[in-house]
Amino acid sequence: MKLLAKTFFAVFCLCAACVVAADNPRALNFRLFDAAGEGDLERVRQLLDEGALVLARNRFGNTALIYAARATAGVVPPVQAVGDL
Repeated sequence: MKLLAKTFFAVFCLCAACVVAADNPRALNFRLFDAAGEGDLERVRQLLDEGALVLARNRFGNTALIYAARATAGVVPPVQAVGDL
């Protein structure tokens, strides 16, 4: 019985690690918000290539473009990544 419990625990840990390591769309979108807010255009492009949604919104309705505009107030926001689509 102990062997079965240890085996079950090991399989559970492996499955949990796989789920955490896998990028889900929601996590990609939130990373997109962060990258846009930091003005990291290369990271924005990379996340869009990985499947982040350019029109994704957070619970307040904000998009990555809004994060970029807020972070670069008075400066042209980095919208070139969107233009490449």
